[in-house]
Amino acid sequence: WFEGQTQFVIGLTGERPYSIQMIDNPKRLVVDILHEPGAAPEVNALGSPNLQDKTQDSGPPHRRAVTNVRIGAHDGFDRVVFDTVGEGTVGWYTSYTTDPIMPEFGEPVDYEGAIALDVNLTGVYLPSEIGEAYPPIGTTPGAGGVVVEVVESLSYHQQSQFIIGLTEKLPYSIQILENPQRVVVDILHE
Repeated sequence: WFEGQTQFVIGLTGERPYSIQMIDNPKRLVVDILHEPGAAPEVNALGSPNLQDKTQDSGPPHRRAVTNVRIGAHDGFDRVVFDTVGEGTVGWYTSYTTDPIMPEFGEPVDYEGAIALDVNLTGVYLPSEIGEAYPPIGTTPGAGGVVVEVVESLSYHQQSQFIIGLTEKLPYSIQILENPQRVVVDILHE
């Protein structure tokens, strides 16, 4: 940072076509870099979105932490990404509800939206418990699609609960992407 300017350097394998633009809600600068000259970028929902509850076991040594939550609106779906660090593999159990409650305490969770997707990530700790220093996640506003907000409810017994407030009950998928490991929830617009 110097005199009101910040420099970032993006290392690439070679020169590639790119675009750069500002996006609102929240305000951010986006740089898209094509893999091949002339190729059109295409972002599709992952997996096979449906309305069913979903579960996946975490993998040892169960020492990951959620460090960030990102929301993006794409053509036909919204994507919520839970960035993680640490060892092992994150697991989850998810379901739709209109009245989410905090596990262990039975207290209601306040959220904006008509319905909530209750996402409980397993095999995770608070960042400070695995020696990482990240700020608390807090509430993340929506990005203009069907996600109204994401609220971090509670971390307990190697689990973290997140409530995704939505405009309506819609098909969704959830899976892990690697390098770096992150949990991706895609929610269709229709």
